[in-house]
Amino acid sequence: MWYQSRPRRSESRQAPQRDRGRQGADGDKGVARIGWERMSGLNGTEVDKGFLNPTSDKKGVDPRDKCGLSCKQLALEAKTPSESISIYYRMLENPSSSPDSLRIKEQAITNLSDLLRQENRAEELRSLLTQLRPFFALIPKAKTAKIVRGIIDAVAKIPGTSDLQISLCKEMVQWTRAEKRTFLRQRVEARLAAL
Repeated sequence: MWYQSRPRRSESRQAPQRDRGRQGADGDKGVARIGWERMSGLNGTEVDKGFLNPTSDKKGVDPRDKCGLSCKQLALEAKTPSESISIYYRMLENPSSSPDSLRIKEQAITNLSDLLRQENRAEELRSLLTQLRPFFALIPKAKTAKIVRGIIDAVAKIPGTSDLQISLCKEMVQWTRAEKRTFLRQRVEARLAAL
């Protein structure tokens, strides 16, 4: 028949072969693995990938970061809670605003508020909230609300601090109005009404 004599279009056309170039064993083009942390490029130069940061002396630790991951480790290894508290305060004084340092500061704030609650230092928790206001401008509003509510909860767990809780909530309501943080203001007002 006439339709069987013609070759099918799909049979007559083949996909063009792409030039794959020099390909390593792992499928990466132009890069072959030499060792754990050494890579070799096409021109024969070796690239060291052992450090996350090129200015780092230890893996993942930047020596310019005066209170980053190393301070976090020191705070966990401190012998007394007061030593840990002072290390966490030093971490919060670090002016760096990189995403990693912001994440480390958030963890330091939660750890610091837990330590201050265990030591029954309600006034220091109150001063911590006022000290953190410039930091709150750097992080998203939802994280700010989580941190503020966590610190207010920490104050609430300390016995005999109902007057302090009321004044702290009033102070935070004024700050949230000035900063136009409606969601947090509503949460703090609800907490104030429950007191």
